[in-house]
Amino acid sequence: MKFYCAAVSGVGPVREKNQDNLYCNGIYRRNLYSKRIFRYADSKKNSGLYAITDGMGGGVEGEIASLKAVQLLEKLDKEADQQQFERYLQMCNHEICDYREKRNRQQTGTTFAGLSVKNEKALIVNIGDSRIYHMKAGKLQQVSRDHTVSQTLIDAGILTETEARRHVSRHQLSQYLGIFPEEMMIQPFVKTVSLSPGDSMLLCSDGLIDGLDKYGIERILRDSRNPVLAVEHLYQGALDNESKDNISIILIQVEES
Repeated sequence: MKFYCAAVSGVGPVREKNQDNLYCNGIYRRNLYSKRIFRYADSKKNSGLYAITDGMGGGVEGEIASLKAVQLLEKLDKEADQQQFERYLQMCNHEICDYREKRNRQQTGTTFAGLSVKNEKALIVNIGDSRIYHMKAGKLQQVSRDHTVSQTLIDAGILTETEARRHVSRHQLSQYLGIFPEEMMIQPFVKTVSLSPGDSMLLCSDGLIDGLDKYGIERILRDSRNPVLAVEHLYQGALDNESKDNISIILIQVEES
């Protein structure tokens, strides 16, 4: 298998700084305070490691938490299995909590959506509301799980997915990296997805979801088979629909070697 990756991350139309970060096979945003749009593309054979992190928008130095999360990914094997991912997340949570304690930062934290691909399998892991989607035969499906209050209300049958998109609790996280162990044990969502040539995997921060619903994303991915053009169209689509948050996107297209 060959994996073609394209990524974009920008501050968006409202925020003063970009608290998102991303990771593509060792590459991530190092200049945290630049307002320039970050772009990257690569291709890898057989395996790869990708992630999106979103520093808590209302928190102090959320960009530091999201940076720490991607920096620590350098210690993770690009063919990481579930146990390695879970150990990484525990280490990452400890590092962010230690930073909070030393700097007296009460609200510093980050989401995490990560993806390790090896041949026909993708291992996905997420905490928070950054998402992972699988595009197969022209149909888009969310394969990550949101750790939000609104998702809990959906599960309970109180809200529909459409209602949850505009609900006051849609950005209120129930899990994130930066939770002290005595408060709550982090419980990442983990899943394995089978891949075929022609499939795509999409990772994104909630800034994309704020501007485009599932069907808008699906339409753009169907119309833009080139991954570099696709992430640009997704980014612009979120801007055009007045997303209020930072916007970060990674698209991985699967092809035969």
